[in-house]
Amino acid sequence: MLYIGYIPNIHVKRGLSLRGSMAEKQFPFQPGVILYDVILGLLRARGVTFDKWCAANKVAPSSARNALYGQSKRAAGRKLLDRMIDAAGRDGVVQTYTERVRQHADEVENITKRAA
Repeated sequence: MLYIGYIPNIHVKRGLSLRGSMAEKQFPFQPGVILYDVILGLLRARGVTFDKWCAANKVAPSSARNALYGQSKRAAGRKLLDRMIDAAGRDGVVQTYTERVRQHADEVENITKRAA
């Protein structure tokens, strides 16, 4: 099984984005290229560029990028990441991120099999 880490305070229950329930599980987003691509793609699908979202939210693009890549692990970075996930559409991020991680795991497995 592929472990993809987690970021506290980002929640999902049974594939849906729900908050407030004690039965919630933390969704295991791993900051990095996949999460960055997913969020930027979903923002663009909503007609918003990364730079425009940052400007509208008074966030330095470098700070937002650091949060997406996991370089900002303090509470402020996690909160910023949470805001970007909400702006991109939490359900869409969960669904698209999950699919992209599966694709990546399949690619790694296929490469490993060919190398053996």
